[in-house]
Amino acid sequence: MSLRWFVSLLAFISIPWLQIQQGPPPQPYRDKDAYTIYSLVLTKDQMWQGNRLVIRNHTSLDAGLGMPSRCMKFEGRDQARFIAVVEAFERLNSRRWSLLPMLSISKPYDLASEQEVSSFSEQDSEAGKRWRERHPGAWGYVYVSAVAFNADRTQALVSVSHLCGSLCGAGQYHLLEKKDGQWVEAKWKGEVCGWVS
Repeated sequence: MSLRWFVSLLAFISIPWLQIQQGPPPQPYRDKDAYTIYSLVLTKDQMWQGNRLVIRNHTSLDAGLGMPSRCMKFEGRDQARFIAVVEAFERLNSRRWSLLPMLSISKPYDLASEQEVSSFSEQDSEAGKRWRERHPGAWGYVYVSAVAFNADRTQALVSVSHLCGSLCGAGQYHLLEKKDGQWVEAKWKGEVCGWVS
């Protein structure tokens, strides 16, 4: 799989970071397999992670990525192989879901409200101080989509993004497959977009 990364320093400042879905209030997200996927992708060794994770408490789509049908370009047979999980992602993420404290990770984490994460700022010294007091050891916050699965739940697709300052953040998709009972990053041919600043 080749990656096509869109790197931007200033463009993302002028547009909203998150695409907020309209509609009914979020419903509790109780899919145990989804939390297995979150636990896997959020524990990858990322240089931006501190000693604690702060995760937005409801699912959100990353406006910088867009929907996977536009962002992920599969080649050859991989288009038919992964079309079901891509379509499931777009259906499932047409609404927001409230995350529950069901992660299985060794690192401490907090689920934070939209109001709280919108107050995160490294430029405002008072806001930054309050953030560090509430979430010691955290470098910014993470927001995730709902996790989509194909019909037999052997493929999963999720977006994971983070903000760690006004010019610090990234977003990407994770496409996984279940092999011998374990979830692993899928191998496929094509392109996927992402961003980093």
